[in-house]
Amino acid sequence: MKTSMIAIALMSAAGAAVAQQHVVFATLQDQIFVHDGQASGAQTLLYTNPNGANDPDVNYGGLVRGPGETFWLHSAPRPIQDTANARILRLDNLFGGATETVLASNTPVQQPAGMLFDPTTRNLITINNPGSTANVNPRFEGVIGVNVDDGTVSTIFEENPNDPAPRYFAAAGITMAAGMNPNEYFITSVNGGAGGTPTPNGESSVIVKLTVDPNTLNGTVETVLDLTAANTGLASDLTFTRAIEKIDGTNDYLLSDAADNAIYRASFDAAGNYQGISLVRDGFASAGGLKYDNTDGTIVFYDPGADELYRISLDGSTIETLASNVEINSFVLIPAPGTAALLGLGGLVAARRRR
Repeated sequence: MKTSMIAIALMSAAGAAVAQQHVVFATLQDQIFVHDGQASGAQTLLYTNPNGANDPDVNYGGLVRGPGETFWLHSAPRPIQDTANARILRLDNLFGGATETVLASNTPVQQPAGMLFDPTTRNLITINNPGSTANVNPRFEGVIGVNVDDGTVSTIFEENPNDPAPRYFAAAGITMAAGMNPNEYFITSVNGGAGGTPTPNGESSVIVKLTVDPNTLNGTVETVLDLTAANTGLASDLTFTRAIEKIDGTNDYLLSDAADNAIYRASFDAAGNYQGISLVRDGFASAGGLKYDNTDGTIVFYDPGADELYRISLDGSTIETLASNVEINSFVLIPAPGTAALLGLGGLVAARRRR
């Protein structure tokens, strides 16, 4: 399997149309690339794990962009067996001479999933989901806060497996809650619903709201929507909803569901009350991460079944392939002119990569 990369010129901010954002992504091979965000575009390698690619104790994911050239991410092999290998990392100078430092590690950091930076508390609000095959004791499943200045880890919310459905269970994605109230988040709970079948990954998925006290970092969770057909009006339950992304300027959310291999758009009012849901596009091999590009109102979406990265119109009517034969763990969007300024280059010359 191989990915070809060609020489590209980054779009200049001066005199140019609004530039689609670039994509910074972490791969299963413990490397980080930047892609120009264009159809069949080019990508260049920014960083490789200091121990080399394909390190069994490393699994980069959960990319979050910080100020300037700072990025945060997590790393934990799947399934996690030794929590000393579960880490929250900081990357500085990603676009030139990148350095990696460990911000936090070990229990309750076990198998981080989605992460979001809260500028009020300066914490990474981090979902911790060890998974059913993890051999860790004590086991922690819930939400933690990781202070980006000193690495202090706080327990925000711990899942109670005895809570009745619908509930927080096996969480995956996180984004800002409807109404953009500070310290409120929507989280996808993959198997927390009352619908579906009581088998592994058979229960319906749930959207829950997490409210975090900025003074104590204590969190409370309430169910917003159990994604059963009876509640949504869809033909069937959604049973593997992972990624969730707020559409800027609205109270609408993009969802990816790996059971239906589809993208949906769910609408809420400012108070977080469910209004409706519609299919954006289906027919994928699988459904992974997605981001909303506010520069042109499109969706950047990764299909892990096909190893392809797409740009899709918000109504799902058009789709273009950005990259093929890529194994992406997570990605973030960054402004294209900002990328050019950080690199200090008029263009990127990329090489051919094989694996």
